[in-house]
Amino acid sequence: MLSIASALAWSAIPLGAMIGGLAIQQTGNVALVYDAIGALTILIPLGFSFAALGHAERYLPPEQASGTGAADTQRARRGT
Repeated sequence: MLSIASALAWSAIPLGAMIGGLAIQQTGNVALVYDAIGALTILIPLGFSFAALGHAERYLPPEQASGTGAADTQRARRGT
């Protein structure tokens, strides 16, 4: 599974380079493209924070919402 995710992530690098190069070529302004990427880097997570994904702890059972991992929960149930 990790190799698939790695392959997808690494294959996005040339695509991003091409899109970035085209954006710089069209605008003629490198700083503008970097500013736009920086703004997107802030705005995308901010948008997700208002969606259901930003409040995922609401949808977990109470025992998992405390932040303990599954292994900690199992050890607590066994008493070890």
